[in-house]
This record gives sequence, structure tokens and C-alpha cells, in this order.
Amino acid sequence: MDKVNDGAPREKHREPKATNDEVVPELILALVGDSNSMEKGPRNLLIDHDEHESEKSFSSKLYDLCGRHICVLNMLDLPNIDSIPSNQEVHAFILLVANGQHISHYRSGMQWLEKTFGKQCFPYVITVVTHNPHENCENAVTDLKAFGSFSEKRYQKSKRRMDEKELVALLEKIDVMISENKPPCCSFMITDTKEDQKGGVITGVELLSHEDQEQIRSFIKNVEQKSLEIIQSKPVATRGYTSTYLHEVAKNVQENVTEFESNTKITFNKKFTVDLLLFVFHKASGWILKSHKTYKDNNDVLNYLNSKKNEYFNIFIRFCKGSSSAVVFGEMICEKLKVSAVEAVCNQTAVDLAGELRCNVPAFNGNRLNLKKHVLKDLAEREDFNKFITYIRDPRKQVEGFIKEKVKTFIVFENNNKAHKILQKNSDDIQRFIRQTLFEATEKIKTEKGDINMWVKEISSSLRCKMRLDTISCHNFRDINNFDFLRDEIEKGLQIISKEMKDLPLVEVMKYRQKPDEILIDQLCNCCWERCPFCGAVCINTIKDHSPDKHSVPFHRPSRS
Repeated sequence: MDKVNDGAPREKHREPKATNDEVVPELILALVGDSNSMEKGPRNLLIDHDEHESEKSFSSKLYDLCGRHICVLNMLDLPNIDSIPSNQEVHAFILLVANGQHISHYRSGMQWLEKTFGKQCFPYVITVVTHNPHENCENAVTDLKAFGSFSEKRYQKSKRRMDEKELVALLEKIDVMISENKPPCCSFMITDTKEDQKGGVITGVELLSHEDQEQIRSFIKNVEQKSLEIIQSKPVATRGYTSTYLHEVAKNVQENVTEFESNTKITFNKKFTVDLLLFVFHKASGWILKSHKTYKDNNDVLNYLNSKKNEYFNIFIRFCKGSSSAVVFGEMICEKLKVSAVEAVCNQTAVDLAGELRCNVPAFNGNRLNLKKHVLKDLAEREDFNKFITYIRDPRKQVEGFIKEKVKTFIVFENNNKAHKILQKNSDDIQRFIRQTLFEATEKIKTEKGDINMWVKEISSSLRCKMRLDTISCHNFRDINNFDFLRDEIEKGLQIISKEMKDLPLVEVMKYRQKPDEILIDQLCNCCWERCPFCGAVCINTIKDHSPDKHSVPFHRPSRS
């Protein structure tokens, strides 16, 4: 029997227009029952996509109404099991029954649910009796109480064209139901067909245990991490992209699936492996595209010529205005110094701000248990159920999110003036360093009676200890021999550069190679994140990839049963 639960966001859906980021649904609803129980068409608030679509789909109307990312899974008209997605997590089955036919609709709907998903799904069913305007349906609840599976707490009446008020009331009841259910959602998977002992064919649904779900989620996360490590080790930025890199990732994923199946009682079907591969490729695509763009920018002739267009045009304009070679060359060097100096200042500011955060933010100036305490305190204060779920399923992701938010609050809101002072101090430091380098290089070349080539080499080698400097070509400026005048011209430009750096917005600091939040994440999260297979408690060992027998937790979590 094949079990499937990939946990990866493989469903095709329309993103809510309120966000551009990858969205994880807060609520997954399944509509069950007779499609004639509700009014169809564009004014339907529950379904705003193809009424025959059985894959999960984000509802933009629900997002506009309540600001929540809700997925709706259409199972109306009790479809064949073959048309149901192979694995799902559902928070609530909304059983629609028409007034007047409510007894037969309820009976057939519950029978279909039991046959398809088993009685384990009954606690996740909420019954909605639909009626026409001014139609009396008070007797419906009395009739439905005759069924042992019916719960009046999980019942609501609604017009066939459900209005906003009725829909909000339904969502409130669903939230109460979710808070009472353990686990909060019903996870199920469609098993492959197999022959029974009598030669018949059995096709059904098996609910995954909580332990199976956690094991599969952990497996997917580990495969994703390993695959990203493999692809990020490739020299895409220097040699370009080749399809063999993805072939290697695919082979690694297949090997991991085989190893997982051999060590557990779970067997995945082919569709799961394909979905997992697509999920991993999707996660890696951003890094690959960015790295390959870097390679093209550095090696494509046309890109190189376009990048030099403004520089050559400015040189041409300066010569037309009668500027000397030293003035033009000085301006050229200032343009290159500006880019490198801004990057050096922002990187150093990021390091200094990370140090300030470690010293002055209570969550960051202790050990790992201290950080965990502040993360849990933050979760309790926010009362955000979805963040609790994230912490339980992926504690590192929640901790990293906490660090990023604290860094942003510290820099932008709480200590804006202090952060600006650090930025200004680093601007002054880099300006003094460049001035000192220019003076020493000029004096050395004058003593040795060198030419412009020697002066450029001396400047470049001296600056590289603190700055990444692009190659400076002096091919057309060999007539320069007054190095004091050249230095003075560069120092004039440095004054303008220094003023611009001091006025940089702090958000610029977050755009460069070193970022305060990433520095802290590397310092605080580069440790063991393995979890106890029984209770999910996280190992507190500060050494990553340590020996398995060194896992340690201060205490285990209570049983989830």
C-alpha cells in the first residue's frame, strides 16, 4: 500500500492579489454535498474558480472579505475517488444540504465521507442547511438530530446564495471547531489500488497518523536542505548553468526517497517523487537564476559594452569640454571608488549593528535557551496560531523570522539615530583610509619615479584589504605624470562621495552582501536543529552535525495524545 503526504506546496493556485510572496493557506475547506444546494455563478462567495476543479484553489473573494488566505477544495456532487487529489490536509468539510431534502442529502453525504475517508473525518464536518429567501427551515435541525453523527454545535443555516454575514458566522464556527479538534486538520491520502484476497480491487483512503505526518515533513525538509546545498556548491556564477547540476539534484532526491522507504514502513508512489522533485527545483530556481545572471553580466560582451556606455560617454564629454587627462581619470576612479566604498561601509555597518544587537537586545545576548524563551514569549504575546504551528513544525524557520523582525525593529524604529551614527562613523573611516592610501601611493611613486601604471597597481593592491575594487584601466591616460594633481582631484570627488554615504537610508544596509539579520542568524542558528522523534523537542547542542549520541534536550514535551 502506498502512502503519500508530500507537505510541499505543489498545487496550482491563484495567489491572492494582496501579496506577492509565496503564501501558505491558513484554512483549507472542502465543499461536500449536492451542488444544487447552493446558488452557482460569479456571486458565489465560496467558489470563485471552475466549479469542477478538485485541486485546492485560493479564494480571492474570501481574501477580500476577511483578509485570510483560504483554499477551497471542491468535492460537490460526491465525485469519484479517482478525481480527488492524492493527498490533502483539510481543516473542515462543509456538508451542504438543501432544505426539504436535508435528510437524504445528509445521509448520502455522510455515507460518502465514511466510504471515502473513514469515520475519522466526522469531527471535521460542519453541516450547512441552505434555503431560499423567506423559506422556513427550523425543522431541519430537529430532523438531523436523529443522526448520531450530527452535532448541533457544528450546524448552520444559510441562504442558497450565502451572504457575507452568514459566511463570516460560518468561518467563526469553523475556527471554534478547529480549536477543539486534535489535530486541527484532517490529513488523508488516496491509496493505490490493490487486489484483495478474493481477487477484487480495493481503492480507498488511509488517514496518516500524526507521527507519519511529522516524519514525512522532516524528510521533505531534509531533502530540500540537502538539494539546496548541492546546487549552491556549483560554480554557476563563474562558469554558468548546465542541466547536469539538476540531474545531480534529481539523483540525490531519488536516493533519499529510496533510503527513506527502506528505513520506514512508508512507501511513496511515483507522483510523490515527481512532486518532490518539482518542489526542490522550484526552491532552487531563484538562486540559479540570480547566479546565472551574474555569470552573464560578467561574461556577455553586449552586457559589458552596455555597462560601459555611460562611462565612455562621460569621458568623451569631459574631453570635449577641454578637461585634462588627470581630471577625467580622477572622475573615472571616483566612480569606481563610490561603488566599492558604499559596499564596504554598508558591510561594516552590518557587522557593527549585529554586535550592537548581540549586546543590547536581551533575546540575543544569552545562550540558545534564552533565545528560545524570547521566541516563545513573542509567540504568546502575538497569539498567532499559525506561527505556533510553524514553530512546532519548523522551529528554525520561526526563530529566523523572529531574528529578522527584531533586527528591523531595532534598526528602523527603536535605535534609528544610533544606527545612523554607526553608518556615519564608518563613512568617515573609509574616507580616511582611502585618503591615506592615495597619499602613501603617490609618495611612493614619486620616490621611485614610476608611471601611471605603477600608481594604479599600488592603489589597487592597497585598497583591496578593505574594499572590492573593479579593474582600473589606464590605457588611454599614459600621459599623466602629475600625481599630486591627480590625488587632489580624487580627494575632491571623495568629499562628495562621503556626504552621499552619510545620507544613505538604513534600508540600503540590508541590500548588500553582509546583512545584520543574516550575521545574527549565522551566529545563533548554525547549530543542531534535530528533533526528538517522539515529542518533537529540539536538540540544544550548539555544534552542527554532531554525533547522533550527543543529542540533548533539557526536557521532553508532554504526550500529544
